[in-house]
Amino acid sequence: MIALIATLLAAAQHLVVSNARAAKVFADSLRAEELGRTAVDLVMAQIQTGDPTGRRNGSFTAFLDQADLHIDYLSESARIDVNLAPPALIAGLARAAGLEPNEASALSERIASLRGAGNKKSIEDIEAVASTWDLDPEVFAAMRPYLTVTNGSAKVDPLIADPKVIAALFEGEGPASELFLARRAEGFATENDATSALPSRVREAVTFKPARALRAHARVHLADGFQRSYEFVLTMPKADDEKAEPLAWRMIP
Repeated sequence: MIALIATLLAAAQHLVVSNARAAKVFADSLRAEELGRTAVDLVMAQIQTGDPTGRRNGSFTAFLDQADLHIDYLSESARIDVNLAPPALIAGLARAAGLEPNEASALSERIASLRGAGNKKSIEDIEAVASTWDLDPEVFAAMRPYLTVTNGSAKVDPLIADPKVIAALFEGEGPASELFLARRAEGFATENDATSALPSRVREAVTFKPARALRAHARVHLADGFQRSYEFVLTMPKADDEKAEPLAWRMIP
C-alpha cells in the first residue's frame, strides 16, 4: 500500500511539473509572438529615416524588457517577381538552381505562353509556382527563396540581390557573375557603374529603387532562453501617417 501511494504521489508530482512546463511554454509562445509582431512597427520606425540604403535593407537589435529582438529586412526588389519578371530572367534563375539550358529554355517558353493570349490571372501564392510552371519540386525548392509575388515590378536590385539572382542576370552561375559580386563587395562608385558591369541585354531588368514591399525576419530571444523566429512581408505606406500592415506572416520552424 505504501509503495502504491508513493507511486501515485510521484505520478501526481510529475503531472503537476509537466502541466507547469506546458503552461510556461504556452506563455512564452504568446510573449514571443507579441514581440514578433512588434517588429512591424520597429521596421517602420527604422526605415522612415529617408535614407535610400536604409529603405532597401538593414539589420538591427532591439533590447526590450526581458527579451531581445533581432530583425533583418530586405526590399522585395531583391527577389524576382513571378508575375512580372521577364521569362528569360526566371529561366536564368532556374539554370542557377540546376536546370539544364534546354530545360530552362523550355520553362521560359512555358511562362511566356501562360502569360500570353490575354491571360491576366496572376500567381498570388508563391507555393502555386511549382504546379503552375510544371516545375520539379526540388528545382522549385532551390528557386523559392529568390522568388516573390510582391516585388511590384519586373526589375531586381543588383546591389542587394542574392548571388543566385545575380547569376540569373548572367543566365546562370559563372565567372562573369562572380566578377560582378566581387566588384559589388568592393563597392560601386555609382549606380551607373553597377549597371555597366551587367550584360547589356539585362540592364533594363534592374532597378535601384526599393519596392513598395519588404520581407523581414524577426528572431525573439526571451530572458529564460525561449526562442522563436518569424517572417513577414509588409507594404510600405504611401504617407508617413499611414500604418503598415503585414501582407503575410508565418512562424519559421
